[in-house]
Amino acid sequence: MMSEKIDARFIASLVGGELLGDGGLAITGVASVEDAQAGDVVLADDEKFLRRALESDAACIICSADLARSHDGKCVVGVERPAEAFAKVLDYFRGEESLPAVGIASGAVVEDGVSLGANVAIGANCFVGRGAILGDGCVLFPNVYIGESVSIGEGTKVYPGVVIYPKC
Repeated sequence: MMSEKIDARFIASLVGGELLGDGGLAITGVASVEDAQAGDVVLADDEKFLRRALESDAACIICSADLARSHDGKCVVGVERPAEAFAKVLDYFRGEESLPAVGIASGAVVEDGVSLGANVAIGANCFVGRGAILGDGCVLFPNVYIGESVSIGEGTKVYPGVVIYPKC
């Protein structure tokens, strides 16, 4: 997680949105509309959620530019694609994550005929089935199952416990 103090103005800049309301409001985290507290940014991707967000304790709401017009004085960031913008905010607050080392970890099973791109990381206890393709920079966190003939794109991260069935 980041250590510097940020405000709504920074959030608008981060997502390339139009800020309506107090840009100096301190932003301390992200939440769902239901769980929002003072300092949180929330996503309102339709009118129903916008109404609920406006009534919440959230400091700032990310929504479509059309919905942003009815912000009732609350700090709102209007964007073209609200879900994508909110994902950027989530990534920012998540910070750096610890990745498995490049290579095949102890206990992982990689069957014959698997194609591994450059800088692929396969965590402990993963299974990669025959004929699977893992693109450059692919990361499989521990305990992932990749079935036969599955293709995983470049730079994809597959998190623990994910199962991708054969030929998907």
